[in-house]
Amino acid sequence: MNSFRIQKIMCCRNPTDLLPVGWKRQIAAWFAEDCPSFDYARFAVGDDVASMTLYAKTCGILAGVPFFTEIFALADCKVEWLFPEGDYMPVNTGGKIAIAIVTGLVRNILRGERIGLNLLSRSSSIATLSGATRLTFDFAAFKHVMIADQTTPGFKLVESYAMKIGGIHHYDQDPSVMIMLTKNHIQVSGSVKDSIKAAKCISGDTLRVWVEVDNVNDAIQAAILNADVVLMRSIPFRTIEEVIEVVRENFDSISKFGIEVSRYFYPEFKLIYDGDNIDYHPFMDRSIDVVLINNVQGTPRVDFCLKWND
Repeated sequence: MNSFRIQKIMCCRNPTDLLPVGWKRQIAAWFAEDCPSFDYARFAVGDDVASMTLYAKTCGILAGVPFFTEIFALADCKVEWLFPEGDYMPVNTGGKIAIAIVTGLVRNILRGERIGLNLLSRSSSIATLSGATRLTFDFAAFKHVMIADQTTPGFKLVESYAMKIGGIHHYDQDPSVMIMLTKNHIQVSGSVKDSIKAAKCISGDTLRVWVEVDNVNDAIQAAILNADVVLMRSIPFRTIEEVIEVVRENFDSISKFGIEVSRYFYPEFKLIYDGDNIDYHPFMDRSIDVVLINNVQGTPRVDFCLKWND
């Protein structure tokens, strides 16, 4: 990871503008939950004005800046950032680099310290693994890389934002903007044809219909019926390209094709499809339109600390 560099997805725009209306209320609720009912330690340290420097102690992509800033705003402190969000923090082993300066009353800084560091660390960890994922698939020339719907209930705000900072998309950001027909939907409906027909009746021109299939016949049937994305699982990996070739040559289909893989053994990139390791390089610039990744939440920690300034 020392040679890892991430191209910032946000360019010159402010990524905080992505956050939904009311996001500060969620941060305030977490802040209130983290504060003790009686803060004896805060009472003991007094009201002197001081500052602390935020240091990164491990390499990674900085993410979670708005959450950290809002925590300390709630504690009546100010944060001056020395490092831009979305950039890679090149920390040498055993070293540290200054990321921000927090200024305020001593007792207020200490009140925001724990939750601020936790939110920043979690965000940066997810962004770092997301960035590594994005760069690997860029190298393999895959067209679209998305994250499967594995966000933590109540914490989707932070996790989805961090994925975006890292350069990949979370396809289940809002389940109402798409129709995902899983194998269970298809089974209870009776067939791929019946499921897609029902979905197309309600989807109109705005909702995309994704269909999950686990055999060649259903994959071809879904493509013939113009499902927007045919997500293939439990089909031998080498068979997938043959299925796509048959569809492209014999049917006037608009469907895109996708697979879902797992990612293990950070920082080396190892893909698992249907229980087997796969080599994605033969698929460069070919066939697969969408790759869904899971396990991004299982990240190593990007570590930060706050130290008093003299």
